[in-house]
Amino acid sequence: MADGSVFARVHALIVCDAVEELSSEEELFDLNGVRTQVRARSFPYFHPLLCVFFQVTGHSGIASGHLALVQEAGDTEILRVPIGTFQLSGPRQVITKWIELQDCVFSEPGVYWFQVVLNGKLVTERRFHVVASPGDSNGQPA
Repeated sequence: MADGSVFARVHALIVCDAVEELSSEEELFDLNGVRTQVRARSFPYFHPLLCVFFQVTGHSGIASGHLALVQEAGDTEILRVPIGTFQLSGPRQVITKWIELQDCVFSEPGVYWFQVVLNGKLVTERRFHVVASPGDSNGQPA
C-alpha cells in the first residue's frame, strides 16, 4: 500500500486522441492527435475519447493515486480516475501509463486542468482549453 513516502515525478503529461504501443520496439509509443484544446458547438460537450499519457520515475517504492480533471472556474473537480498501484525501481526506470477517458464531459467553455496525484501529492498538471465554436462540429456528427 502506498504510504506517501515515495516521491514520484511525472516527466511527460500529454493529452491526445489515441495511444498506440508499437510492438516493433519496447517502450515505443505513437501518440495520435496530441491536443491542447477541443472546440465544441454546444454545451455540455461530450468528447468521445481522450487519452492522458504520462511517464513517471522515482526512487524505489510503491506509488498509486489518481488522475483528476478540474474546471478552473470554481476550482471544481469534475472527474477522478484511479491510477493503480505500481512499483518504482529507481530514478532511471521510466514507468509509462495512460488513461482513456470515454465521453469526457465539459460543462462549459473555459480552462480545465488534467492533474496527476501520486501518494497524496499533486505531481503534475496540464492546462486544457475548451473553446466554444458555433457551427464547428469538431469532427462530430451534426
